[in-house]
Amino acid sequence: MTKLIMLCHTPSWKTLRAVWSVLRNTEDVTLTIVRTKHSCARNRAIGMDTLKLAEGEHFVMMDDDVIVRPGWLDALRKYATGGVGMVSAPLRNPWLFTRLRHLKRSFRRSNRVTGPVENIVPAVILCRYAYGVKPDCAYGGSQREDTDLIMQYKSRGYTLYVSPDTWFYHSGGKIASNRTANTELFIRKWGVNPDDGFILRPEGLIEKTIDYLRRH
Repeated sequence: MTKLIMLCHTPSWKTLRAVWSVLRNTEDVTLTIVRTKHSCARNRAIGMDTLKLAEGEHFVMMDDDVIVRPGWLDALRKYATGGVGMVSAPLRNPWLFTRLRHLKRSFRRSNRVTGPVENIVPAVILCRYAYGVKPDCAYGGSQREDTDLIMQYKSRGYTLYVSPDTWFYHSGGKIASNRTANTELFIRKWGVNPDDGFILRPEGLIEKTIDYLRRH
C-alpha cells in the first residue's frame, strides 16, 4: 500500500478532478489531502509529517491540479529501485490548444525526456523517504522549494528518474511566486544558481550540505 499526499492550497473543480482521477485509476494507495494556506514548502512538510514515514518507504506527493492515467503508479514504482530517490513522468498542459502563448513551454515540459535525469518537475513524484530529507520552510510562496528538495536527495547520493511508461496532465500556478527571494536563498544554501542548471553531484555538494545542516 503506497501512501499518497495531495497538496491542496485552494480547493477548486481542479481538485475534484484530480481526486477523481486518482480514485478511478489507482489501486493499493491511501490518499491524504493536505489543505493549508501555507507556502509550497510548508505544505509539503506538513504532508510528510502526517504520513509518519519509515526509512526507505516509498510515498507519492502530488499537486491537486494533476490528472493521472491508468497504470500510473506501477509505471513509477517500476523504476524506484537501487539508488533512485525520486521518480516522475512527463507533464502535459491540458489547455495546450486554447493557450497558444504557452505552446512552446508546454511542449518543452512534455518533451519526452525519460530515463535518468538531473532535474524533474515534481507535480507528481514517487519518493523514497530518507531520514533528514524534508522541505525547507524558509522558502516562501512557490518556486525553488521543490528544486531544494531534489538537491537534498542528490546530496545523499540518490538519483532521479523520469518514467517512459506514463505521463500526466498538469495545470499549475495556484500559489503566488516568490521566485527572486527563493532563488537567492537557494544560491546561498547550495552555491549554485538553479537557472544555470547543475550536474548530478556538484563538486563539494555533500560537504556543503553537511555544513548547512550544522549551521541550521
